[in-house]
Amino acid sequence: MRVLVTGLWICAVTILSCYGAVTWGGGFFAKKTEPYLEGLQYQKLAPINIPMIADGKVQGYVVTVLVFTADAKLMHTLPVPPNAFVIDEAFRQIYSDPAIDFRKLAKYDIN
Repeated sequence: MRVLVTGLWICAVTILSCYGAVTWGGGFFAKKTEPYLEGLQYQKLAPINIPMIADGKVQGYVVTVLVFTADAKLMHTLPVPPNAFVIDEAFRQIYSDPAIDFRKLAKYDIN
């Protein structure tokens, strides 16, 4: 009988200590929310190299540094960072614009 009571006592203490650790430690392990700034957020992307192909040959490379601004509240609610989409769209704009002559490149502003 004494062994049975001791076993029940150990189980009760273990369960209560686990419950206490979970409820007391809940604040320590909770994910902290990062405050966001109101207004616009400035994002500067890493430089990318775009090969310029004309007449079936690589004529050279264009090195671009892309910068965009977005609403800070919107940026913190997006599930995926928009950086890859901005780079992809810039790449497509450079190649699809017929006004760009790869042999005579000048400064170009992507809308």
